[in-house]
Amino acid sequence: MPLLMRHDASANHHNLARLCLLRTILLAGLLLALGVAEWGLGVAVFSDRAITAALLLLTMFNGWTLWRLHRVGRVSEAELFAQLLMDVVLMTVILYRTGGSTNPFVSWYLVPLTIAAATLRIGFTVVLALLTLSAYSLLLFHYVPFEPFGGMQLSSGVALMPDDPHAHHQMMLHAGADKAEGFNLHVFGMWLNFLLSAGLIAFFVSRMSHALREQDQRLSEQHERLLQREQVVAIGALAAGAAHELGTPLSTMTVIARDIEQELPADSPLREDVSMLRRQLSLCRDILHDLRDQAASEGRVSSLYRLVQAAVERMEVVHPARQFSLQLQLEDLSITVPSTLPQVLVNLLDNAAQAARQLVNIRVHGNDTWCLVDICDDGKGIEPDVARRLGQPFVSDKADGMGIGYFLSNASINPLGGRIEVTSRPEGGTCTRLCLPWTAFATSAGAAK
Repeated sequence: MPLLMRHDASANHHNLARLCLLRTILLAGLLLALGVAEWGLGVAVFSDRAITAALLLLTMFNGWTLWRLHRVGRVSEAELFAQLLMDVVLMTVILYRTGGSTNPFVSWYLVPLTIAAATLRIGFTVVLALLTLSAYSLLLFHYVPFEPFGGMQLSSGVALMPDDPHAHHQMMLHAGADKAEGFNLHVFGMWLNFLLSAGLIAFFVSRMSHALREQDQRLSEQHERLLQREQVVAIGALAAGAAHELGTPLSTMTVIARDIEQELPADSPLREDVSMLRRQLSLCRDILHDLRDQAASEGRVSSLYRLVQAAVERMEVVHPARQFSLQLQLEDLSITVPSTLPQVLVNLLDNAAQAARQLVNIRVHGNDTWCLVDICDDGKGIEPDVARRLGQPFVSDKADGMGIGYFLSNASINPLGGRIEVTSRPEGGTCTRLCLPWTAFATSAGAAK
């Protein structure tokens, strides 16, 4: 749905803004910690080009993201994932140069993973979980030892030591074998804890987030249906008022048309026109009576064929220049007709007749689940832009169209569990498919075959 797409894009925009704030806090914390190491402990961290470059890139990337957020409103899930990916890569460089897995801040990897689990689809979360786990595992064996964290390592390397102006000079910490073994077990325990935490976050948080997104989706759909129903009620109130006011002038015009027809000579060329006028006026009165009957009744029993045939017969009067072809490719069932369905069929047939050059084909078919009514015309087809916006009120591809026929039909079918599909035919024209589940009918002839 368009409403859902806009909602998701807006949520991703807000999430990226929060990520920028979190990244700013991270940068401030890194600069503070590295500043304490540089000027408080005498460790020459800022002279390390890799650390300086990573900090500079992280700052520039955060600044660019903030600049972009103020100019582009839509943010996709893929972009949010790429932002988290960049954070992981740059932080891995900093952690590699400052003790790797012995750095207590290595648990920061859980932060982007938690954000991904809470905001992104499960696929993105799994990829980021595997990436952070791989980075942590790599830092378990390959890193530059950092003196403030003990300077120990699980493999050969260089250490950043106090009062050492050259960060890449080798200076190993000498310690007993028992102490080193205990330290290694501690680091391995940290890695195992990270593995379990990452797995729990990727599974449970993503599942909870998915459930919340589904709930938001249902709420958005309900909100959209509520707005649609409010629009239908407003239009229905106007239609009821119009029907009430039209009764008297229609009766007057019918009497006048009958009197004119009686006074005309038998061979007058106007008799045919007046006769057509009377039939049209009679049809208008029948429509008003049907509206009244439909409003007062929950539904009537009819055969499936008769239901569609009645709508076709009405259209043959309204559009005498069009040819209507009806094919029933199902067993003729006795059904309880939803009160709004006859008017839906009339609306769809009327749209097809207005768009057709000459012929309108109606085919009733289906399967065990759906009753399908295909209404195809031989017109010029529907514009793609109009097709995308059908279902919204006052959208029409006709110059003099009011744009409410399809909207009311769609609003009437949705509560029944059905839908309306509109497509352009390759050979020309438009095909409108009315899809209704058999559960929308109370059948007395068994399931459809």
